[in-house]
Amino acid sequence: MKRRGLIDRSIDTIDWMSELPDHILHRVLSFLPTEEAARTSVLSKSWQRAWSTRSILNFDETFFGAELNADEDYQKKSLNFVDESLIRYRECKLRIQKLRLQIPNLDWNLAFHIDRWIGIAVENGLEELDICIETPSVYYRMPQTVLASKSITVLSLKSCVLEQPLPGNSRRLCSLQKLYLFDVRLDEQIIQTLISTCPLIESIDLIFCLGLNKYQISGLHKLKEISIFLFKESGFEMVDIDVPSLEKFVYVATGANVPCTVNVAATPNMKKLHLSCDRITDESFQELISKFPNLESLSIGCCHMLERIKISSPRLKRFALVHCDKLVEVKIDASNLESCYYSGNPEPVLSSSAAAGDRWIAKRIHLEWRNLGGLLVPPVHEVEKVELDVQSLSSYSAFVDGLLWSCHPRFLHVQSQCNNEFIEFLRETLMDREHPQCCSSEHIKCWRHYLKDVKIESFGGIEDEKPIHSQTSFRLKWRSH
Repeated sequence: MKRRGLIDRSIDTIDWMSELPDHILHRVLSFLPTEEAARTSVLSKSWQRAWSTRSILNFDETFFGAELNADEDYQKKSLNFVDESLIRYRECKLRIQKLRLQIPNLDWNLAFHIDRWIGIAVENGLEELDICIETPSVYYRMPQTVLASKSITVLSLKSCVLEQPLPGNSRRLCSLQKLYLFDVRLDEQIIQTLISTCPLIESIDLIFCLGLNKYQISGLHKLKEISIFLFKESGFEMVDIDVPSLEKFVYVATGANVPCTVNVAATPNMKKLHLSCDRITDESFQELISKFPNLESLSIGCCHMLERIKISSPRLKRFALVHCDKLVEVKIDASNLESCYYSGNPEPVLSSSAAAGDRWIAKRIHLEWRNLGGLLVPPVHEVEKVELDVQSLSSYSAFVDGLLWSCHPRFLHVQSQCNNEFIEFLRETLMDREHPQCCSSEHIKCWRHYLKDVKIESFGGIEDEKPIHSQTSFRLKWRSH
């Protein structure tokens, strides 16, 4: 027994974490801020080795703090630390998978150091580069070594300047797969250069970039995702995309001075589409959406010129409609729809043109309506969850009848930002279902005849009589038809 006790105590003293392979310790360090990761180097020789050979170098705002420009000693200490780290990587020929620099205060001295750090990382097989400049109205000019790299697969830049690469290298960024540009200054020639020399690219995000009048993207056979965000003073003219492999397209252009000339070639692979543009009309919307027969997710937001639209997609599963103020009517023909979300001010009519025998089985519906007078949605027979975010209703009765005539949810969550009046009305309406006389003589019965049981669930648990909070959930049991 004594020997067993000794064995148990020896097991308790083993440092299991230090026995983990280096690649796992590297993974752990990648989730820690630089200063915290550095402290692990004193735990053991294994941690010290893992810290000194980690392949992901992340110098974020916790390292480049606000003191960088205010305290000269702090600045010198920080710069020397990064300098020594990257010089050691170059001398030991250690691989650098990712370099991330988040700079809150950029000056010319720091820009010189960043050039050198990036150069060393590229020499050591850099795969992912993430440069984020947080200094207002200050841009970092990206060195030519980046555009000439053959190893970079992910390039993420914020508040930088991209210039046309020097001639003589036809394989610029030939391994690039993901490109994310936020508030980057560039021109159309650079975009065309990237397109012609990056055959492996799969994702392009162009967020509030400057210097472009149009986006023309074609010939990229592996490209699956494109996101374009424009601001109202950009002077933008046109989007022209011809990518048959495209699966996701996000286009956001809100502002009085932004035209919306969007030409996207037909593609059978398009699955996700998000549009937010106050210049798009009913006709241009219908023309665009007709090109994507296999669409599975559609979200429309802040399209203030839309009035009447029709959505016909047998594969559509998720649909969202947000703040389209002039919208009057939406016709939906989507028998496989699983999720429906609406938020806005007007009183549009949602209706279905599907055959009466079609069965729509939905999992979740979220409605956030203001000033709603009536509701007509597609005939949902089975719904797992409906969420209501109510601000004001012109007719409680019309809303509840329209909703529960159209679908029988198992879980109904209600949030009222004004008061509990609507929730109280809903509680009374659901509870007062015994022996309904409303349509007993009719062949087609209303929802009251099918509602079997109601449980009211608030934050305090399940109650049968009264909701207490402005957020209340109802569990409903329905009789079969």
